[in-house]
Amino acid sequence: MDRKTAKRVYNEEKAAEVWANDVYTVLWRHGKPADGFIYPEFDDWKGLCGYLSIRRNDREPCDSWRDFQEIKNQIAGPEREAVQLYPAEWRLVDTSNQYHLWVLPEGVTFPMGFFTDRVVSSVSTNHHGIITKQSNR
Repeated sequence: MDRKTAKRVYNEEKAAEVWANDVYTVLWRHGKPADGFIYPEFDDWKGLCGYLSIRRNDREPCDSWRDFQEIKNQIAGPEREAVQLYPAEWRLVDTSNQYHLWVLPEGVTFPMGFFTDRVVSSVSTNHHGIITKQSNR
């Protein structure tokens, strides 16, 4: 990485809010600090989007959708939508066990997904010790 790029990355990291607990560290960029991730066709979204960079403190992989949903709710807000992108190979950035949520502007709904009322499944263990999910509308 050249000096100019290193300085840009340093300033971007410095502009992020850092949230942490005993399991995760999250960098939250929103408003102007997140504008660098917005394609020019969406210039009217500048200043309105957010970006959550999530990693486990032990640097192990994480696949807990529920944890990421709770992180998104606590930091960006429960009514904002976010996307974890699985990009085309030419856009792939995969340098560590770090996860990225791209947060849409307030009031904007992702144009794909379920269009039903809220459905939540709770996890419990039956009398055989088998984990089950129960629907809760």
